[in-house]
Amino acid sequence: MPLQSHDLEAEADDRQLHRLLFFTDAVFAIVLTLLALELKAPEGGTPAEMVRNLARMTGDFVAFGGSFALVGIWWMAHMASLRRLARFDWTVAVLNLIFLVTVCLIPFSTSLISHGRFAGVPWAIYCWNQIFTSGLMVIMNLAVGRDGGRLLSGMSERGRLHAILGPGTPGVAFTVSLLIMKFADPKWATLALLVIPLGNLAPYLFVRREAAAQ
Repeated sequence: MPLQSHDLEAEADDRQLHRLLFFTDAVFAIVLTLLALELKAPEGGTPAEMVRNLARMTGDFVAFGGSFALVGIWWMAHMASLRRLARFDWTVAVLNLIFLVTVCLIPFSTSLISHGRFAGVPWAIYCWNQIFTSGLMVIMNLAVGRDGGRLLSGMSERGRLHAILGPGTPGVAFTVSLLIMKFADPKWATLALLVIPLGNLAPYLFVRREAAAQ
């Protein structure tokens, strides 16, 4: 009887974990769809007018492409963090829900920087949106790996470094961007984002070296 009860609890725990992951994937899919819906078809009675109006939408396409890439980064970071989760945990579930709040705000902050408004208050709001998303992803990773990684059946020091450095890099980049906008020439603020690909690549290189050494 106790064994059967344990099996039922394990089955219920597994269902809860799958619901958490499916719900999160659905939210990410909706967010990406909302980003695309922000792109409105340009008006134009002739091909020349259509081309001119499309050219005026360059800022919209840049904002869409950048935000799409960032949402993709958050989805991959989330997948990498929770794919090894062996059991459901309420602390992780609550943090995941708060994290999704910041992800859901990305279409709104993206609409603010459309039309090339990559400076001033619109850019500051966009940066803070990404900073909070980054911070919450790091906190969630730390919650997943707490107590020696008991939710993951163990976690190495380099794995913990990967859990912090990967999702933390975009937050650092956007913080630097805000500092450049405040204390230097605002037109260079977006260049700080170039460190994001490097920061997300470095942890994977560390993990591969660890695997090769083993």
